[in-house]
Amino acid sequence: MAASSWPFSTIPALAAALNLMSEASSIGNRRFPARNFRLEWQVPMGRVMNYASIVGMPDNSVDASTAFNQLNLLHNRYLETFIYLGTRMDKFDQVSANCPESFRVALHLDEFGHSEDNLLLARVEDLDFIARRSGVSKNKLRQIVGDVAISNRSDDTGESKWAPLTDILQRWHDSLDNRPTFAAYWEDAQSILADPKPGWAEEIRDRLGLLHYEPARKPGREMDVIVFRYPVRLIPRFDRSSPRLLLRPTVLDGALSEAFCTAPSGTGVGSTIDLARRDDDPWQEVIHPPVELKPEHVWAIDTLTASPPAGLARSRALHIIKLCLRATPEFQDLCTTIDRDLI
Repeated sequence: MAASSWPFSTIPALAAALNLMSEASSIGNRRFPARNFRLEWQVPMGRVMNYASIVGMPDNSVDASTAFNQLNLLHNRYLETFIYLGTRMDKFDQVSANCPESFRVALHLDEFGHSEDNLLLARVEDLDFIARRSGVSKNKLRQIVGDVAISNRSDDTGESKWAPLTDILQRWHDSLDNRPTFAAYWEDAQSILADPKPGWAEEIRDRLGLLHYEPARKPGREMDVIVFRYPVRLIPRFDRSSPRLLLRPTVLDGALSEAFCTAPSGTGVGSTIDLARRDDDPWQEVIHPPVELKPEHVWAIDTLTASPPAGLARSRALHIIKLCLRATPEFQDLCTTIDRDLI
């Protein structure tokens, strides 16, 4: 790939700062978000120009730590302006000003993941976050969710079983904005979750690279998490002839994350870094417009007590190697250059 085709090269000061940060071992794992920008080659130029309108890095960035802090501040400002829009009570509309540009017509990626309507997706949520947003006690919500999850897995379902949770999830849903939802495919997770055993949450957390799911930061040093399982047919599309809006996540679709790694362009799906460094294929990941998760989608609840495994650099190194085994020579060359100190 010629350097001139890298979309962020149209913002010279940002490109220089990204190169500086990505090479700076002095900032540790914070160099990885900058490397993800350098791996992004297919972001639509409309999005890049919107990013440039917010993220004006200094022309003479010489300190990598200062540059990262500045980038993080401006990146969050971009998210507030172009991604964290509207409310979930709004009907999804790809041409609305309240549509995140991740999904807006003429701005979203022109590549799609698996979209068969009967496929299932899995989404992990922090129970405490739902409790705060819905105005219910965490202990009460834990009990209700546990009962519903057991009922759903045993097929002993019905409105009477779901009723205690319906209003809670509705209040949580209505309190949120329209930012992209990150999800995995059930096909990857079902070996762990089809018949979930206590302790599944830590493996799921590590498989999905959810580094911020850190129970040490919570009261009691534990964190309750819920898995929602829901069908692809809930995901909206522009019209009846368009595919469902399941897209590969890019570095512009969420907060800067040390545990995120840009997947090869054109694949239609992302892939998650396994924090525990297992020697199997990465799990696939997509983003989609938010959907209304209901009691019938609750699948399991568990409690995290252990912190994520240490050694994120080693986890990224193994992940990059896995990606390169199936990637184009161009992507392999990029990784060899950008993550050469790891691989």
